[in-house]
Amino acid sequence: IYVGVVPRSVKSPMVILSHHVLTAVYLLIPWHYPQYGWCMAYAMLVEINTWLLIAKRTVRLPLLEVLFYVSWVLLRNIWYPYLIWLFYKEWQNETRVSGTPWNPILTTPILQTALTGLNYHWTLALLLKPKKSKQL
Repeated sequence: IYVGVVPRSVKSPMVILSHHVLTAVYLLIPWHYPQYGWCMAYAMLVEINTWLLIAKRTVRLPLLEVLFYVSWVLLRNIWYPYLIWLFYKEWQNETRVSGTPWNPILTTPILQTALTGLNYHWTLALLLKPKKSKQL
């Protein structure tokens, strides 16, 4: 809500708002299908990286910077794409059980792909970000 009211509080408010809308829709799956709660728990592991981002901005320690970038690569660029495949397999299982591919679990690999796409967008932005020169 804060980003919507004060969009200048972040660098790219539309991307952040889109991310939060996708996540809110995504949360409906374990809400209505508790047996898939573990899927949301797996997806939420990415928040470790978010916490490290906040920590490194708050407490300027080199270790936090390293942990942030290591967790970025592991969680956002490796773990999240793996979850696309994992959730696709769950959709296939749900399709067998329900007898139709048009079941709500179809949304999980689709939304996971969208969120992974955002992660790669942010990774590219990080890589292309101009380095600030330190002044003495």
